[in-house]
Amino acid sequence: VDLNASVTVRKTDENGKNVKGAEFSIFDEEGNTVYRFTTSDESVDLSSQLKGGHIYTLHEENAPFGYESMEDMQFEVTGTKEKPQLILARDERKTYEVKLHKVSDDGKSLAGAEFQIEDEEGNTVSDIYGNPCTGTTDETGSLKWEIFYEPDEQYYVHETKAPSGYST
Repeated sequence: VDLNASVTVRKTDENGKNVKGAEFSIFDEEGNTVYRFTTSDESVDLSSQLKGGHIYTLHEENAPFGYESMEDMQFEVTGTKEKPQLILARDERKTYEVKLHKVSDDGKSLAGAEFQIEDEEGNTVSDIYGNPCTGTTDETGSLKWEIFYEPDEQYYVHETKAPSGYST
């Protein structure tokens, strides 16, 4: 243990939001496991586990649900009590395709129905491009969006307008 070393790891998504539940191992230069930890809402202090001037590899064993695992990251411990070192480890949120197919009671595909995806407060959700998740079914009665995974969020597909001759 190097009492002068000061290094922490912070796990975030691409928007800088902390990601909890990522499981990591740290390996020394010989490939030996030095330390294992799971991220929380706070940065993880590794100061008591690592030695200043040594090179380590940060390896994500398991990414939390909805996130892609990051590539291994090699780093040298350079932080001191006077100038702490922060390692930013980033996971990308997975994207999901939301598809719907509007049909009549007798199974006929219906074009012209208008839908939107809403969060629990009734706000329209944005797709991966930042556009509102609103749309109209095509001639096959289909509509789709691509959205990012958001932890602790629930979404609802809401029909805002029925096709001509039908009710919502």
